[in-house]
Amino acid sequence: FHRVMIDDIELETEPWLIEGMVCPWLTLLSGQPKHGKTILAGHIATALINNQPLMGKKVKPGEHRIAWMGYDGGWKTEIGDRLKSKANNKIATYAPIRTIDENLWREFAFELKKDGTTLFILDHLYGMAGTIGLNDANNFALLANLLRPIYEEHKIPVLVLAQAGKGEFSNG
Repeated sequence: FHRVMIDDIELETEPWLIEGMVCPWLTLLSGQPKHGKTILAGHIATALINNQPLMGKKVKPGEHRIAWMGYDGGWKTEIGDRLKSKANNKIATYAPIRTIDENLWREFAFELKKDGTTLFILDHLYGMAGTIGLNDANNFALLANLLRPIYEEHKIPVLVLAQAGKGEFSNG
């Protein structure tokens, strides 16, 4: 066990990528299917790349490179059509990783760091999960732990898109 007294904790002062919207660790963007999660993620990516505010929120200044991994059919065409003219060749697309092999995900994290990635967008959580049911908290934790080295060890913020239920009482 590793114990640290609260007064001895060094506060992390890493600025958010987009003030109050995209934190320097793991951000979850959830909503009902076909309600604009990918479009919003695209606006986030291009705001960072072009150092332009998004919805009145300041972006972290710097040279941003975005990594995007999608799981839906046609996702590369969709983001290419929407973002190519604004992306300045700073969005790299990656084929989906369809395994829970921790070593492969760690290798991917290292590759992102080597490429100078400043934001990793995973579109979407249910695609990553494959046949693993996400109603079980243990299964969600398993997937979240695969992403942890990206934002904790390599300091690359992760934006995960997730589909909320379509139920009568679901607000996304």
